[in-house]
Amino acid sequence: MFLVYWTLFAIGILVLRDYSPGFILKGFAISLGALFLISAGFFALGAYNHMNSDEYWIETEKLEISPDEFAVATESEIEEYPALRKALMNAGEGFTVDSAEWIRVEKFLHLKVSNVIKVNNDYYQVRLSMSVA
Repeated sequence: MFLVYWTLFAIGILVLRDYSPGFILKGFAISLGALFLISAGFFALGAYNHMNSDEYWIETEKLEISPDEFAVATESEIEEYPALRKALMNAGEGFTVDSAEWIRVEKFLHLKVSNVIKVNNDYYQVRLSMSVA
């Protein structure tokens, strides 16, 4: 980007020989600042769109055998997390959730210190994933 910009600057100096170098440098500085602000705006918009996209996935798998390590989760705890409740009811199917709910479920599993939870008499492996674009 800067190579192209310097080339345009050099061509501008050759074409606008009648103007003072100070005038050309001021125009160069102003246009470089505007280009920087536009680029920063596009980067911020891209980060905002990525953070708020539906690219957060949750999936559960019902385990047939009891694992060695698991955490016990009560029905009342599961009720506080609608995405986790939906994932447990639809075991084996993955679906997207919003970022805030995904983070809440991630923190819940972190507090439980396991991605394998026991609800009633069933064991579930919870998988949280997000796509990185």
